[in-house]
Amino acid sequence: MNTFNKQRLICLLKPATWCKHGYFVDIVGHPDAIFGSTDNNDELESWAVDYLFSVVEIKPEWLMRIALGEELINVHNQPVDVDEGNQIHLHEEYNSTVDMIDDGTTEYTHYHKIVKLIQQIFGYMVINDMRYGLLTSYTRTWFLHRQNEDPDILYISPSVDIDQSHTSTQPSFLECEVKIEKMRNYNRSRFLFGSVLGHGRSGVVLTAKLCGKTGALKLADLYKNKELLEEMLNEIRIYVGPLIDIQGMHIPKLLRFGVLHEAFVFILMTSAGISFAKLGNDVMKKEKLLAVEGLQAIHKRGVLHGDIRLENIMAEKNHLTGQSRVWWIDFALSKTGASAKDLDRELVELKRLLCLVDQKGAPDALLASQQNNLAVDVK
Repeated sequence: MNTFNKQRLICLLKPATWCKHGYFVDIVGHPDAIFGSTDNNDELESWAVDYLFSVVEIKPEWLMRIALGEELINVHNQPVDVDEGNQIHLHEEYNSTVDMIDDGTTEYTHYHKIVKLIQQIFGYMVINDMRYGLLTSYTRTWFLHRQNEDPDILYISPSVDIDQSHTSTQPSFLECEVKIEKMRNYNRSRFLFGSVLGHGRSGVVLTAKLCGKTGALKLADLYKNKELLEEMLNEIRIYVGPLIDIQGMHIPKLLRFGVLHEAFVFILMTSAGISFAKLGNDVMKKEKLLAVEGLQAIHKRGVLHGDIRLENIMAEKNHLTGQSRVWWIDFALSKTGASAKDLDRELVELKRLLCLVDQKGAPDALLASQQNNLAVDVK
């Protein structure tokens, strides 16, 4: 085996790369980076990752040094090095703080950061069905592995320096990467996550089964993106608040919501069919009228939807009976207490989007004759 700068050079099974999470289409959440591969070098150059090996979180070295007790800050806000013998390994730091009670002190806030960091990357590993994860400061890297027998148990390696050489007692950094590539991932069904339904504001939407209920699962990073997190929490408030009585009628039913794997806020709702955007010209007039009726029901409860797009209107067609059901989804940008003027403006926006009014806002003949009895004539 060849050596170069005391590193052993190993041929990877497939072309592999570190890249942004967006280069793997079905990634869930927003990890800082991913480690994956492609079938050939041409695909690699086009940044189209086909196989995901691990998720990667990147933190600055100064933050890791402080979190691990390798560098302290004195009263003058200056760094103070800690003796080598006092250094704490990442897994020891996590185990010593995970059950710590919040006493409102700066010390608790300082140490709890490491708990959030581990919970975040563990959540990415679980939700993306990964056995391996990497936490890196570029200077050094920690390799994380979920136990085969009990995937809720997480192993964390000692730190591996980027220039670490192979010896009889330690692998090089490149050898650690190769080890990850050679391992197979767990079966996704083990965690009751299904296929990808689509992509929304918060990222990938999956089919999932939780507590015996199957539906569409939306996730928002608990620590990564505060804006998306607030949108998810807003959607939950809208579902369980003003729109609770029209769940299953004009909007999907909210099945479950909460925190998943200490890393995501999730919403599990009943599946709602196919969006108007995907149906295109196959959207029937009666389905458009049902969409108008649904928005009117939402407005009647004082809610402005806030994101009128074909992607947010779903239809379920029964080809045997010829009947359809239409649902409104995605209330991340919704507001309560909107003025009558704003509600009317949004309704006109929908009618124009569905070509139910002309550019001046006048309704077509069919809509004018049915707008007071929309539910009757949709057979």
